[in-house]
Amino acid sequence: PRLFWIIQGIYRTMGKLGLAIGSSTSGELSCQLPADYQKGMHSLQWRRLKKLLERADETIAVRRRNTQNIETALKKVGLPTVAVPKECEAVFLRYPLYVENKIEVLVEAKRRTIQLGDWFLSPIHPNLDGWQLAGYQPGSCPVAEEASRRVINIPTGAGLSEKEIIRTVEFLAEYGRFINQ
Repeated sequence: PRLFWIIQGIYRTMGKLGLAIGSSTSGELSCQLPADYQKGMHSLQWRRLKKLLERADETIAVRRRNTQNIETALKKVGLPTVAVPKECEAVFLRYPLYVENKIEVLVEAKRRTIQLGDWFLSPIHPNLDGWQLAGYQPGSCPVAEEASRRVINIPTGAGLSEKEIIRTVEFLAEYGRFINQ
């Protein structure tokens, strides 16, 4: 987790330079269907996916354990948690939180090497502008627009230790201005 910001910066720079494939191509960001959209998965991707699926139960258990640790730590310092309906069995990829000062929190987290995510940056993620290319009219989804301005998230994967969760939550208690949902 302490290398997150450095690695993310390198990856994003490599993507912009065409040295790595990001989550979206420049064409996709311009709302164009990629030419290879209907191609099958590459064999390397398929082998990786197969290994991940074989460990799915283990991955889910880790994410649920880390989510429980995040929620325990948040409650301990009086911060809000996500309300999951009783009939649901949620598995969080990232644990979302609403803050009033998203940019400030992310800048300080980076300075302190605390891994927080900024998903999603716009209602037409990852497009920060050019929403009209996707046929989106500003104001048509005000909840999504507000969420993109306010949501930060804590990872739940195996790379996050209980110690790092506590460090992250203590940081959030100090720097985050929370919006109760």
